[in-house]
Amino acid sequence: MAIIPLFEPDGLLPQGDYEASFAEIRQSVLVLGSGTSSSWDAEWRAKLVDNLEILTRQLWQAGIKEVFTDGSFAEDKDHPNDIDGYFVCDLDALKSGQLTRELNLHTTLGTTPAVAAGLAVETWNLTKLLQMASSCA
Repeated sequence: MAIIPLFEPDGLLPQGDYEASFAEIRQSVLVLGSGTSSSWDAEWRAKLVDNLEILTRQLWQAGIKEVFTDGSFAEDKDHPNDIDGYFVCDLDALKSGQLTRELNLHTTLGTTPAVAAGLAVETWNLTKLLQMASSCA
């Protein structure tokens, strides 16, 4: 079982990466909280993890293996708006449009995976990602 530690006094997790399954995340301080706040929204945080799982499984179907999450969800914040994150992909697949096509194959009810998951992110704005990747190359 992955051990996601308690929040530090500054409200952040200790520095590092924590590999965890969705079940482990659901049973961690990220969803259940540390018990110090009466307004901790565990139900909302669990919903965010449900949405993240939908999105991540679609990324896995498209061949994306490394998905990272962070942002206010990984902080001692009672009600984060969303989960920030990124994924690692092949730059050639991104440049050629292959990744966009592959991700668009994995839709739910005619919407993009991000919309189906209810995530407030520009996950599939691959044109923007390509521009950013090109400026780094």
